[in-house]
Amino acid sequence: WVRLTYNGKHVQFMELYGSLLGASVDTTLTGASGSSIRSTTYADRWLVLHRLQLRPTDFLQFDFSESVTYSHRAFDLVFLNPAYPLFTAKANPYNDADLIWYVDGLIRPVRGVELYATLGIDDLKSISDIWTPTGHRSNNDSTTKLMYQAGAKVALHHGTDLQAEYLRIEPYF
Repeated sequence: WVRLTYNGKHVQFMELYGSLLGASVDTTLTGASGSSIRSTTYADRWLVLHRLQLRPTDFLQFDFSESVTYSHRAFDLVFLNPAYPLFTAKANPYNDADLIWYVDGLIRPVRGVELYATLGIDDLKSISDIWTPTGHRSNNDSTTKLMYQAGAKVALHHGTDLQAEYLRIEPYF
């Protein structure tokens, strides 16, 4: 795993690059003498994550995250560049990569109250798909998957939190 982090007063950035254990394939080879050798191989899988957090004030926060998982190729040095946009991993249609984006917002209007929202986007085909209902998207929902989350959290004086949340995943995630 490689992790790079920058923590400033109003800006935080984190990059993570690591390997994942992929699916295994068992192979048995039989030699001319009748002896056999059994081998287990694992597909290389990699995870790359970028997260940018902006906190202009103590009561307002915005986050953008992008992650890509890919396989069937080796460790790629280009992903170690924190300025490299991960969506370019999807530019090659033969590349086995899965890109997911998250956009988050948090506001603290009064002490002890947080309001938050998240939009998760997996395999976006067209930017208009974000606002288009399921069943009417640019590719009949075969790739674009969306996650909408909104909630509120209230901290009580006794050390207890009350939280209400709405989550919608279309068509699946």
